[in-house]
Amino acid sequence: MPSTGARLGAPAVDDVEKFEEPPAALGGPNRPVPPAGRAPTLNRLLRDRFWLLVPLLALLATAIAAVHVRRVSLWVDEAYTVSVATRSLTDIWRMVHTIDVVHALFNTALHPWFAVAGVSEITVRLPSLLAVGIATAGVMVLARRLFGSSIAVAAGLIFAVLPRVTWMGIEGRSYATTVAVAVWWTVLFVGVLRRPRWYGYLGYAVVTAVAGSLNIFLVLLVGAHGLTLLLDRRLRWRRTFWTWLAAAAIGVLGAAPVLLTAAGQSAQIGPTRYGPLGYLRSVVVNQWFLGDTPTVYLAGGRVLDGGGSGVWKLAAVGLALLCWALIAYGLLAAGSVTARPAARDVPEPRVLLVAWLVVPTVILVGYAMLGSTPIYNPRYLSYGAPAVAILTALGLHTLITRPAAVSRRRTVGAIAALAVIALAVPVYASQRTPTAKSGADWAGAAAFVAAQRTLGSEGVYFAPRSATATDSTSGTTSRTLATIYPDAVAGMRDVTLVSTPAADANLTGRSLSLAAARPRLQGLDDVFVVRRADYPSDQRTTDERVLAGAGLTRRAQWTGPLNTVEVYRRG
Repeated sequence: MPSTGARLGAPAVDDVEKFEEPPAALGGPNRPVPPAGRAPTLNRLLRDRFWLLVPLLALLATAIAAVHVRRVSLWVDEAYTVSVATRSLTDIWRMVHTIDVVHALFNTALHPWFAVAGVSEITVRLPSLLAVGIATAGVMVLARRLFGSSIAVAAGLIFAVLPRVTWMGIEGRSYATTVAVAVWWTVLFVGVLRRPRWYGYLGYAVVTAVAGSLNIFLVLLVGAHGLTLLLDRRLRWRRTFWTWLAAAAIGVLGAAPVLLTAAGQSAQIGPTRYGPLGYLRSVVVNQWFLGDTPTVYLAGGRVLDGGGSGVWKLAAVGLALLCWALIAYGLLAAGSVTARPAARDVPEPRVLLVAWLVVPTVILVGYAMLGSTPIYNPRYLSYGAPAVAILTALGLHTLITRPAAVSRRRTVGAIAALAVIALAVPVYASQRTPTAKSGADWAGAAAFVAAQRTLGSEGVYFAPRSATATDSTSGTTSRTLATIYPDAVAGMRDVTLVSTPAADANLTGRSLSLAAARPRLQGLDDVFVVRRADYPSDQRTTDERVLAGAGLTRRAQWTGPLNTVEVYRRG
């Protein structure tokens, strides 16, 4: 138990184990301290059982994210992961020189996993599910070092239910892994400052290089760490700062090959340019309190709400407002006493966490608004979720422990905690619908194809994303189905394929138009036509004429929110 003179974020002694309970500053300078041995039962339980709670909450977070992992259809972003990670290492190396270097490290790491486990909803998403658990443990460890066990446990629970976290847990991309790296990287940052050792700074440099190679936007967290030191008068311009700066510079140089290559591939990322209100909405709500949604975006600006009643929209806004209010309350109320670390060079925790949220966001949004390339996307800053969770927990704890009538403050705190969970539930439910990922319905399409197959000679036509005026195209097609659900079309002749994505060292490959591929339809008893629901009607008519000219007649059809599948049979 720290003394009444303890300051926010400052261990009273070197031993972290003795800095367990939240500092007195959280409850105001006049908050009474219970005599030794008479700490509140809950606080004592959290302190004594903390290291048991860490793996339990990590498993809980993974379990929450894993619900309906097989129900939600894989989508195009996950198809890119599968497409790249299932190639040979030589093909991966060829491709990243021209495209997708931003995911090269993650995809390469998954290569042996897919070689052993195969491709399914579970195998594609299992690495992210495990990363969510690892990140939860990191959130708890970091929050305990900064504020104590009570806030650490609350932060772990809040992190586990944040919509961005529950979304990334079933997203077969690098986002969950990035969050895990970010939080443990920051744990290392705080630890190195508390106990400066050469091997600690070396480890920081190594992790910086790995972080920048894993996700080019994660390197912006270096700026947050640096700003934290610059704003602390005790650490600014001292040996600690210069040593950290050298370690950070070495790490960034280690990631430089990936960063420079990615700069030349910037057209691949951030395709959307928002207006000022769009950026504000994305930062305040989408970035951490929503995740991607069931909304289907069709050609011509048409939008379909695939989330049923749309309650999740209001819930996401309500959750964002509540959490931002708790964050503001925690920062202002808990900041009545200035932090002063007693023994070691420890960064002021509120500054560290706010910088974590602000620095990457300001840099990325500012560049997107002022630069020539709109590189911003809310998911790119998912790694700020740990800071959101810890600051929300700080606000909730401050609300409960500020001097006031005991029954009133506990009631208000309980209501706020329950409201966080209640508002997260509709968003969570929208993420677990079959077409939760931007209306992706590939699982339904694959099931229909599998049910309609016969023993005859079969072919499949993967239509382009939109009509093309040439006989061949290197653009996106509906071949995504074959990438993420290969069993559904195994053994079928791909009637328009010219070269695979692996052969072309890109993400799309090259295809003929159906008219140019008409000779390939000869001898096929059945042809499955897979195309977007918003495929141009004039091109659809042209395709139907080609199929009819080859003696094929439409016999069955399946329609989803994003794609359609038609079965053409001979005779």
